[in-house]
Order: sequence, then structure tokens, then C-alpha cells
Amino acid sequence: MGQRAISVGVAGAMGVSFEEKLVEPPWFFKTLAPWAGVAPSEKIGKPGSAKFPAPLPDLAIGVGRQSAAYLKSLHKQSAGKTFTVMLQDPKMGLSVADLIWVPEHDSLRGDNVISTLLSPHRYSPAVIQSFRDNPLQEIASLPRPHIGLIIGGNSKAYRYSQENIDKFIAAVSSLKSFAGSFLVTCSRRTPPELEKALRDVTSDVPRYFWDGKGHNPYGDFLAHSDYLVVTADSVNMVGEAAVTGRPVYVFFPEGGGRRINYFHNRMREEGITRLLPDCFERLESWEYPPQYAADTIASEIVARWQLSQ
Repeated sequence: MGQRAISVGVAGAMGVSFEEKLVEPPWFFKTLAPWAGVAPSEKIGKPGSAKFPAPLPDLAIGVGRQSAAYLKSLHKQSAGKTFTVMLQDPKMGLSVADLIWVPEHDSLRGDNVISTLLSPHRYSPAVIQSFRDNPLQEIASLPRPHIGLIIGGNSKAYRYSQENIDKFIAAVSSLKSFAGSFLVTCSRRTPPELEKALRDVTSDVPRYFWDGKGHNPYGDFLAHSDYLVVTADSVNMVGEAAVTGRPVYVFFPEGGGRRINYFHNRMREEGITRLLPDCFERLESWEYPPQYAADTIASEIVARWQLSQ
């Protein structure tokens, strides 16, 4: 889902019609991706191709290592007429695509590489405003300020020990003195004990705690939160919160790493995020321009695409 959000965010920001294609290479080619190339059975650009028959597209955007070989094949089979864009490091050199985007915390650089601090996503400022103009009744009826709790979970970089969970819950508990209500959403990675603790600690205050059923109010939560608390394990969630222009507190469980530490340090340097206090004595207010990288990336793609014609 994260890769789809990146690609759809960029394509949407370009303002062009697009078709999504999920590549599903055979086992051998999937296991050795991206170095094995594309299976002959794909028949790219030829009659009988299930996903990429002729005529081939003018522009192809891929994300993730499974798509890298397809981009190279599309470029070759179209005799260079398909302008190819790779989102994220393809792990196979700069020749994989005409243009490559990577987040700033990745080390890949080159003449055909662009980078931005934040990753692209589908929640543009216009989309956020549409949520604000059309509030859900469940949110409109809650007292303000709305505190959004955007909760991730265990990842390659971070782990949630019981000590971390207790520390986070203590901080949320101290927030209750300043919150009108909570807007809470967990992810598939959220440890069950953390989700239960969040339900318990917010049970005595007005809240909208999404249970994973029916309409997903994630975008509504972003739009209507006056303050946001986001866990550090997801660069994407922190970046999505930054489109709001509203204060974003970040909680750090155990762990970290060079790349993700760089990202979080830069976000604090830019005045976008602040560390979640162990105990709130007051709510701080700060402002910054809404952050939306998809527009920047889309503009660069169009400019480079036009130059290639």
C-alpha cells in the first residue's frame, strides 16, 4: 500500500490520466528481481501481452524493485519512446530509468536523480481542504482541539518494548488535560498491547477511535487534527501529517538508523516536527508551510520528459 500511495500521489499531481498496473513476475524472476530481467512470457510490446501490449505508453512510472526490470524493458521495447521514471532506489544503477526519485535520506545521486525531503503521497493540500470543507459528523460533533494520534508499530528500524509503550501511554495520558478530543488510528503493525492501552487511556474522553471497519477516516483525521502525534517508525505517516501545516509531535520507540535518523533530524531542523514530551505541561503552537513533495516531483518529471522529446 505504501508503494501504491507514492506512485498514485505523483501521477495524480501530474494531472494526467493514468492506468495502474500491478506487476506479478513468475517466482524465479520475482526472487531475483531486479537483476533477472523480465520473463519472456510477459511479451512486452508484443501481441498477447497481458499487461503491456502495443502501443506502449508515453510515460511509465514504477515504484519498488519489482518494477525496475519492467521499466528497462519498456524503454528498450519502445526504442526509447517511453519515458521511464523510477520512484525509490532501484538497487541496479542509474540506467534503470530516464529519471529516478529518491528521498533525501537515501544516498543515491546522479544527473538523472532528484530527491526531496518528504515522500510523495495522495493527500494533497487540495484533498486536505476538501476533507475540511466536508467534515464527518463523527468528527464535527467532537470538542476541539482535536488531537490526532497516528500510530504505527514495529518495523525494521524500531521496536515497541513494554517500557516504550508505558512511556507513550503516559505522554498521551498527560495530553488529556489539554485535548478536547482524540482522533485515533492504528496500523496493521501496531502491537495489540499498544492498541489496547490506547483504547484504555482515551476511554474517558471524547474520541473517534477507528476500529478498522467501514470508511477509513485517515485523511479526515489528518485534515481535522489541530495537533498531531505520530510515531517515528513510519516516514510516510510523518510526511503525510506535514501536509496539514499543523504541529506534529513525534514519538520515538527503541531503535533508529542512519537513514531514518537523518530524516527525523531534518524534519526538526525545518521546524515541522518536535519531540513528544514525556509529560505535557502545555500544548505548543508552531506553523510551517504545508509540505507536499508530489507537486515538486511531478513538475520535475514533466520538465525532464519535455526535454527528452
